Amino acid sequence: MPPPAVLTANNLCVNFGSRRALKDISFHIEPSEVLGLLGPNGAGKTTLVKSICGQILPSSGNIELAGKTVRRGDDLRKSIGLVPQDIGLYAHLSARENLDIFARLMGLPRAGRRAAINMALDRVGLTLREADLISTLSGGMKRRINFAAAILHNPALLILDEPTAGVDAPARDAIYALINELTQSGMAVLLVTHDLEQAAQLCRRILMLCAGETYGIAPPKELIKQAFGGQSQSLRLTLTTPPNTHSAALLAEGFIPQNEPPELALRWEKHVHKDLISALNALPSGLEEKLDIDEISIKKPGLAELIYKLETEQVKPV
Repeated sequence: MPPPAVLTANNLCVNFGSRRALKDISFHIEPSEVLGLLGPNGAGKTTLVKSICGQILPSSGNIELAGKTVRRGDDLRKSIGLVPQDIGLYAHLSARENLDIFARLMGLPRAGRRAAINMALDRVGLTLREADLISTLSGGMKRRINFAAAILHNPALLILDEPTAGVDAPARDAIYALINELTQSGMAVLLVTHDLEQAAQLCRRILMLCAGETYGIAPPKELIKQAFGGQSQSLRLTLTTPPNTHSAALLAEGFIPQNEPPELALRWEKHVHKDLISALNALPSGLEEKLDIDEISIKKPGLAELIYKLETEQVKPV
């Protein structure tokens, strides 16, 4: 018999006056699972996280955490750890001093506080930097101390809000490794991120929200297939220099700007060879001569294309 879910949402609705921010959201997170929470801006992700943390009272439906219904004002410190998007540390204090403050705020008993801090520092690999002031640490180290603060009490659920924002590749990889280690110990993780490569790599399932409703909850590949079908393809132009204003305006008619400029992508849904020919023929006359193209490639659409589809095509949730 599988272990009970760490978190369950049952037909959750949240209204702000006449505006419905969340409508009939139902899902669960299992122990050792990383569930991704994705969606376009305004999809309801922040409202959902605040509801889980007991900061917003649902208009109807409920959330169960560790088998107990979450109510506004409940003390959830022992069950939830939160790594916020913005660094939430005291810059003028050392790493250990920060963790001691958070341990007190979480109500950890004095007898076990030091051991909990030592374990958290060891888990994030910063034991040797415990005496350093936060102001002297790199962005990646600050992120890891934020992680340490969130796992001091070994919560059942860890909520990560953009955990790799503003960090370099080595720090990002260290955070990935830490997430994997935490889930292996049984911790459940809710990952809110715009790093779609990260989501596809870490998450077995993704809860995709759109306009306050559930578009789908499934493995990344299933969500993409649901949106585009099995034959969908993308044409990708990789440019050595950004396009000028006129060329960019022409490209914007069909190409999706990617996160890392000057890369642009265009969706097509026919056979790969026909796609390439059709796509090249569809470029506005003379545009290809104005672009400094380094590479032309075709690929299947991913989570970035799915979110773009939800943002621009007003796709209705299923």
